[in-house]
Amino acid sequence: MYSAHTFYKSAKECIMIQDWWLSPELYLRRPPAKFPEYRIDRLLKKKASEGVRIYIIVYKEVTQGMNLGSSHTKHHLMDLHENIAVIRHPDHIGTGRVLVNLNLSTTDRWPSGFHQNLEPPRKGRWDSHSHPLADAHPTDFSQTLFPGQEYNNARILE
Repeated sequence: MYSAHTFYKSAKECIMIQDWWLSPELYLRRPPAKFPEYRIDRLLKKKASEGVRIYIIVYKEVTQGMNLGSSHTKHHLMDLHENIAVIRHPDHIGTGRVLVNLNLSTTDRWPSGFHQNLEPPRKGRWDSHSHPLADAHPTDFSQTLFPGQEYNNARILE
């Protein structure tokens, strides 16, 4: 995720993100207590306020089968700044189509882009160079690397 942070931070004109499950509460640097400004919604808001146009496509889930919170993602990010546009795709009514899990990001500084999941880990976790055996710090909760229920980045209504 550190590379994603560097990637987005370098943008001067445009950021484009396509993701299956994008959580606005996702921290791009760990531990979150040391780097609160590197939560993806805060970083995107900062870039938008600098005049960078941000375009995001997230998978519009079939809510009867799963809830990825794409509506929350759309409204949360679009409410941050007028330079952020989010669409949910596809509209499943009568299409019979299924979207493949494709995650792609690009900026004006890196037009070839990169393929990286920005999805919060589920039933598992990101690792770090120190390979800790526990996620919660034994004496200082602010040092916790992976906050939230099942590593879902502390969404309130999971």
